[in-house]
Amino acid sequence: MIITLIKLNTSIFGYLTEEFLKLYLILGIFSIFIGGLGALFEDKINRFLTFSSINQIGFILLNFSNSSTKNDSTVLIYVLFYLAALTSLMRTVQSL
Repeated sequence: MIITLIKLNTSIFGYLTEEFLKLYLILGIFSIFIGGLGALFEDKINRFLTFSSINQIGFILLNFSNSSTKNDSTVLIYVLFYLAALTSLMRTVQSL
C-alpha cells in the first residue's frame, strides 16, 4: 500500500514534493509511536505482532521521507526480509 502511494505520487508529479516528504515524516513518526505504545501493553502475542507491523510501517515511511533515489530498492528488500521473519514467527507461534 505504501509503495503504491509513493509510485502514484511520483507518477503524477515526477518527483516527491516537499509536502509529501513532510507528510511521510509525520505519519512515520506517528506510526512508530502508536505501534510502540500499543505493543507495550499487549498480552496476546498475535496482537503484539500486529502492533509491531504498524511500527515497521513507520520505519518504511521514514525511509521515504528521505527523498533519496535508492529508496525503492531498500524498502523492497526491507519488506521482503521482514515478511519472511514475520511469517516464520507467526508459524512458530501458531504451532505452540
